Amino acid sequence: KEESHQLSPVEKWINLILISLLRKSSHPFYANVLCRGLINKVNQDLPSEITTVNAANIRARKAYVPKPLDEKVILFRATERPPGLKADPNLGWKNLALQGLETYAIKGTHTSIVHSPVLAAKLKQCLDKVQT
Repeated sequence: KEESHQLSPVEKWINLILISLLRKSSHPFYANVLCRGLINKVNQDLPSEITTVNAANIRARKAYVPKPLDEKVILFRATERPPGLKADPNLGWKNLALQGLETYAIKGTHTSIVHSPVLAAKLKQCLDKVQT
């Protein structure tokens, strides 16, 4: 029979903050950095939600091999990048889009641009163009 570990009030508080960061943060990059740091440095049990997501992200990153696409690609990218992210304005798509790359910079972060009316309008414009 396994002995269950009772979390201290501080551990519970840290877990709640981490889960909240992952679920609600407009800057998930920072939440992931924090979680990775804790997973690597802290010798305590972290919530299963965090360890499960982290393990899945690592497996996906290792397994993914991008392949060229014989299509034109339209890329919407955020103007604000997390520190350490390389400044390639095409985000690695230039050599993968064999029929060309059309890029639009949308003001905001990777996650905040989904609420951008500029993105919505530009996406609608692109979809209308493709459908005609």
